[in-house]
Amino acid sequence: SDVNKASDMILSHIDKQRMALDMPTLQCKTDSEAKSRTPELSGDREVSVQRAKKGETSVRMTVDGESLGIKPLSRHEAFTYNQLSNRPEGAKFIENVASRKFETELNNHSQKKESALKIG
Repeated sequence: SDVNKASDMILSHIDKQRMALDMPTLQCKTDSEAKSRTPELSGDREVSVQRAKKGETSVRMTVDGESLGIKPLSRHEAFTYNQLSNRPEGAKFIENVASRKFETELNNHSQKKESALKIG
């Protein structure tokens, strides 16, 4: 319990610094903030983290069974994920990172899905 409070305090401090630098925060404070930071997608969405033998870390995203690809994580993102990976915040963090990295692909997927609905 005390460890969670301490980590929340640390993440809150980091988020204040990130907001001052106009960067996205690591934590979602409210549901509306979470929705505004991640594109709305209907369907199944999976995010996984892969570590290569060379020490490189990457994130992979799949939506509705269609792979959107693999993108590298920065050292900072990989370090932060490793620190949070065994807690619920780790899943939220990597979801946010993946949503930012795959923003174009997510938008393209949404547009393809919308056009398929209009045709069908």
